[in-house]
Amino acid sequence: MTLNCSTLQTHYELTMEFRLPTQLQQKLTAYDPTLKALAELHKTSNTTKKTKYPLGKPNQLIPTEVVPASLYNDAIDNINSQAAPNRYQLFTRFIDQDLVPYAILYHYEQVWYAAWLPPKHKKDEYIYGYSYAFKDNASTHKMLPVKIRTQLNELSTYQINRIQYFTYSTTINKQDIIDGCNNSNWNIANVQSYYKKSRNLYQQLHLFENQLYKTIPIWSDSRSVFARLQATNPAIALFANITRGHLAGSDYWKEHDMTKATISYELLFNLIVYYAHKTGYSGESYRNLNKVLHIIATPFFKKWIQSRCDEINTRYSDPHNELITNICAPWYQILALFEAIDWVNEVWPNCPIDYYQSHIDQLLSFRVRRRGTPLTQSWLNKHMPVASFFSILEKEYDKEINDTNTRYVYDAHLQTLRFNYNNWSDTVAMLDSIFAYNESTTEPLALDVPKRWRLMEFHDHVQSIAWKVRHKNESLPQDLFPEPIKLTLNKTKWTFFQPIDTHQLAAWGQAVRNCVGSASGYVEGIRKKKHFIVLCMIDGKPKFTIQLEVHLGMMSVKQIAGIANATLTEEERELYTTAFSQALTQQESALASA
Repeated sequence: MTLNCSTLQTHYELTMEFRLPTQLQQKLTAYDPTLKALAELHKTSNTTKKTKYPLGKPNQLIPTEVVPASLYNDAIDNINSQAAPNRYQLFTRFIDQDLVPYAILYHYEQVWYAAWLPPKHKKDEYIYGYSYAFKDNASTHKMLPVKIRTQLNELSTYQINRIQYFTYSTTINKQDIIDGCNNSNWNIANVQSYYKKSRNLYQQLHLFENQLYKTIPIWSDSRSVFARLQATNPAIALFANITRGHLAGSDYWKEHDMTKATISYELLFNLIVYYAHKTGYSGESYRNLNKVLHIIATPFFKKWIQSRCDEINTRYSDPHNELITNICAPWYQILALFEAIDWVNEVWPNCPIDYYQSHIDQLLSFRVRRRGTPLTQSWLNKHMPVASFFSILEKEYDKEINDTNTRYVYDAHLQTLRFNYNNWSDTVAMLDSIFAYNESTTEPLALDVPKRWRLMEFHDHVQSIAWKVRHKNESLPQDLFPEPIKLTLNKTKWTFFQPIDTHQLAAWGQAVRNCVGSASGYVEGIRKKKHFIVLCMIDGKPKFTIQLEVHLGMMSVKQIAGIANATLTEEERELYTTAFSQALTQQESALASA
C-alpha cells in the first residue's frame, strides 16, 4: 500500500504527542508557558500569608476605664474576622438582672467607629463619648461621611506597621449640647436598617442609643432627643419646639435674647406689636392678633393669658413631665382663642366683651376654617345679631361635645377638642358663592333674612339659593297637572302640582330635606318623560314627594316620602291614596270640559 506525502504528513502531526513523566514535567517547566504560570501562582500562594487584620487594628478607641484593653483587642479580632453585616461589638453588663449596653465598636464603610457611656465616677463630667479612626488612603477618603471630611484638620494621626491612621476622640457634656451639639455622633455614618449590610448593626446602635436616652432627661415627643437639655428656660422649651413655623417668631428671636425671655402676657404683647407692621410667613399669627389687641389687653384676658403662661412655666419645671406637648399646649390655646375672637370681631366689631369672656370653651373649640368674603361678613353683620351667632355656637358645641365620636377631633397641640362645625363652614362658603354670583350678573339672586336663626334652617335656606348659582334654571314638562290641583279631604286642604322648573324642584328638596332637587337622575327622568315627580302640600305646607310611572295605561307610585324621607304611616298612605285619586278624577274632568 502506498501513501502519498500529504496523507503521511497529516498522520504524523496527529499522532506524534507524548505525555512527559511528572519529574520531567517539573524539570522542563520553564519551557511550558502554562505550567510556568501555574507554578508561579502556586509559589505566590504558598509564600503569601493571610493577614489577621484585613480591616486594620486601630489604637484603643474607647477609654480603658470603660472597656479594658483585653476586651477591646478581642473585639478588634472578632470584627476583623466577620463579614460586612456583622462587623460590630456591643459591650454589655448586667444591672439589676437586665443586660445593659454601655459601649459599641464597629467597622462600617472603611471607618472604625466607637461610642460609650461614662463610668460611674464620671457621669457628672460628660454624657457620652465617641471616636473614629481610618486608614489614610485614597479609597477610604472617598467613602468618608461629610462630618468627618469637615473635621480633617482637627484629626490626630499615628502609624502602625507603615499604615497611617487618622483618628478623633472626644466626650460630649451638657454644655456642649446646650451650645448646639445635638447630633447622633454614635452614628456618624448614618447607618440605616433598610440595607442588608447594616441591618444588624442598626439594631445594635439602636440598643446603645436607647440606653443613652435613659441617662438624660428627655421629652419623648420632641423632634430632638436633646431638646430638654438644651431648654435652659421655658422660652427656649416653647419656641424651639413649636411645630408650626409661623408661631415660632423666628425673626423676633434674631433681635431678642431667648435665654433671658420669660413666658408672660408681656411677651405675647411684644410679639404682637413686633409683627404688627411686618410681612412674611414668620410671626403671621401674631400679626393677625394685632387687630384684637384692644380685647387682648383688657384686664380679664390679660389675667387669662397670664394664667396660661403660668401653666407653661409650671409644666416646664415639673421633673415628671416627659412631653414637650404639655409645655406648648397652653400657648397654642392662647393663639387659638384669639384667632376665633379675631374672626368674630371681623364680622361684628362692636361685639360686647362679655360674649368673649363667657364663651371661652366654645371659642377654643371653633376651628376657623373659612372667614368669608367681605360681602359675606358685611351681610352677616347687617342681618345676623351677634347674640344669634353665639347661640348657634353654644348649640353646636353642646351637640358636638356629646357626640360619641368626639375622640376623633382631639387636637393634641391644644390638648382640647376642636370642631370643624361643618354646617356653619358650609353655610359661609355658600354665602360667598351667592354674593360672588350676584356681583357678576344683572339678575342677582335674592337672599331672604331668616325669621329665626337656627343653623340647619339657615343652612338649608342658603343651600337652596346656592344651588341656583351652580345650576342653570330650566323649565320642566307639566303634562299631568298643568295647573295645581286643589281639593279638601277631612277638613284639610290638599294641593298637588308638578315643579315648573329645576329651581322650584331644588327649593322643594330643601324644604322637605331630600335629594329630589339635587340628584340629577330625577330631573333627567322628568325631561325624558320616564317618570313624573308630583309634589303635595297639606294646608299650604310641603308634605309628600311622589315619583310616578305609567305602564300600559296604569299609573303606579314608585316612591313616596314624607319630610326628610320619612316613610308614610298606614293612615297617611290611605289618605294620600284617596286624595290623589280625587286629584286624577278632577284633572280628567278638566280635560273633558276643555
